Amino acid sequence: MDVEKWNMYALLKHFELLEWELDNVPNLSLETLDLDDCELDGVPPAIAEIEYYAFRDVQAVSFNNNPEMRKADILGKLEDLQAINMWGCGLTAIPNCWTNLHKLQVLGLGNMPELTSFSPLRKLTNVTWLDLGWCGLTSLPVEVTHLTKLAVLALGGNEGIEIDDSICCLWNLQKLALNACGLKHVPPPVFSLIKLTHLHLDDNHLVTLGQEIVQLKELEELSVTGNSNLCFPKLLSQCDSVQRVVIDETINLANVSHSLRNKLTMANGASLKRDNDEK
Repeated sequence: MDVEKWNMYALLKHFELLEWELDNVPNLSLETLDLDDCELDGVPPAIAEIEYYAFRDVQAVSFNNNPEMRKADILGKLEDLQAINMWGCGLTAIPNCWTNLHKLQVLGLGNMPELTSFSPLRKLTNVTWLDLGWCGLTSLPVEVTHLTKLAVLALGGNEGIEIDDSICCLWNLQKLALNACGLKHVPPPVFSLIKLTHLHLDDNHLVTLGQEIVQLKELEELSVTGNSNLCFPKLLSQCDSVQRVVIDETINLANVSHSLRNKLTMANGASLKRDNDEK
């Protein structure tokens, strides 16, 4: 759709105060332009007029599911932006002018397999929530390691991604998603992320989690659905911080200790205790 048809008045119909419900980003209430699923090929230039003529700050934008979107440079002019969500768009590079977005906290760039240039991330050091899932990544972009305030990092769906020691730079990381990455084992550097509270490893090919899991002394939730051959390490039951382990019916519970069973939760919400009693 021709972005020129989106004048300021058309945009204002999609502009409102919204509550952004995101992990580790509490109470984020932002003036948001929501143009999801609008068949756009670029960000409408009139977005800049909202601040100058409508006297309202554009604090967040959502352009999810606009696969033809290639142009987003104009967002670099909106210095009050705190959140950008662009799942399923067609960017090939993060625009260089986004380095002006010093207030940016939330950046969702998932499902962009053509995205290959990440250079501006080096300057976006206030970002605490980043989604690069389903982007065809084979390794963690080096630019991401500059985001030392990151609390949430989603890398799911990057089949074959290699996680090396560079991820250790993210020492404030609390939630990490590595679901559907084709993993046969948990990458050893993950065990160095000692502030992790949530780890998502669903839909991989894991056989074991490794005894090193006990190094994650603040881990509260572990999700491992879709790993049908997974066996839990005995030491996991001794991890007092772990409150919840999300599983599905494919997991073999034959050798799971009683103490660990009390922490298991079925992904479909079924009562594990009742199922066990019936057996």
